[in-house]
Amino acid sequence: MSLALIGCLVLGVLGTVVAGGGLVVLRGCGEGDSRVADSRDRDRDRDRDRDRDRGGGPPHRDRDRDRDPGDPTPDEGPGTEDEHGDGRTADPTPEPEPVEAPVAATRAARPGDRGPDGRVVGPVWIATAGAFPSRHKAEERASELRDEGYEADVLWIPDYGSFSGAEYWLAYVGYVEYSDRDGAEQMLADVRREVSDSYVLKLDDTGPREEIR
Repeated sequence: MSLALIGCLVLGVLGTVVAGGGLVVLRGCGEGDSRVADSRDRDRDRDRDRDRDRGGGPPHRDRDRDRDPGDPTPDEGPGTEDEHGDGRTADPTPEPEPVEAPVAATRAARPGDRGPDGRVVGPVWIATAGAFPSRHKAEERASELRDEGYEADVLWIPDYGSFSGAEYWLAYVGYVEYSDRDGAEQMLADVRREVSDSYVLKLDDTGPREEIR
């Protein structure tokens, strides 16, 4: 019988031996290395548990092993879940649309201006330059006066309560503010150089009719 066989028999009879700081049960000569490895694994697990209790925590690979499948990984932040089911992340909250500043209200029409309906705003003085049944003829007369340097235009007589109501187009020059009667008389003298029978009329939405000859 060889010495090695005798050694194994003796170890089997003795039953136990202390190795690596831990109690190892020896069940045969060929299993000694695996028993020592098992003892070291238990020592490593015991050290890891002790580090966890101290607050150090295990490395990421150990935490990943203990994590539930549904938990986010340490690198995942809030709001990165796959809400669409196709690999896309959740859209960020859209920013509110900028609100445009309201447009400033247009100034009120003043006497002599044309209002939204196209009529001249009164009361003002105007100098007549001829009444015509067709707008085309009135426009031709106003154009001739503009060529001479006058501020001429046309209007529909029934649109104004201070006129006669006759259904004619009026070619006219002006205007002068209603409060400036002297200015109206000066305008009349100037227009009569081109239109000898011109006279000045008060233009307004309501009467009474007023004129300067």
